[in-house]
Amino acid sequence: MEVIVTVIVENVAVVLDRIQNVSAVAFITTFVTLFSLVIAITKDLPDVEGDRKFEISTFATKVGVRNIGLLGSGLLLISYIGSIAAALYMPQAFRGKFMVPVHTVLALCLIYQARVHERAKYTQEAIAGYYRFVWNLFYA
Repeated sequence: MEVIVTVIVENVAVVLDRIQNVSAVAFITTFVTLFSLVIAITKDLPDVEGDRKFEISTFATKVGVRNIGLLGSGLLLISYIGSIAAALYMPQAFRGKFMVPVHTVLALCLIYQARVHERAKYTQEAIAGYYRFVWNLFYA
């Protein structure tokens, strides 16, 4: 009987370990995919004036700079909130003592930068700064 219990416990431990590894892979895949999507939709922001001048149709010219900025910021914020939630919900799979404060700070910086972008009325300089900030977040 002890052998059976031991085998069951060991198998459960192996399965749980695999679930943790899958969770970590699913997390990083989702996070990077959302980040890549944000970079893809914001890449045309710095060129919007020229695109409009020469009547080049891009996602940014169709949807608008403000809407793209809000969409990009919203998706990134969802990613950071998801990161914090994952670290809190699955502490065995993630280093919560590191992830929670770091992603909280990055999310707060994102909110601040989005407000700066909004207050600057989406000037060319503000747009370039926002896009550069998105890349800085990516490399952070």
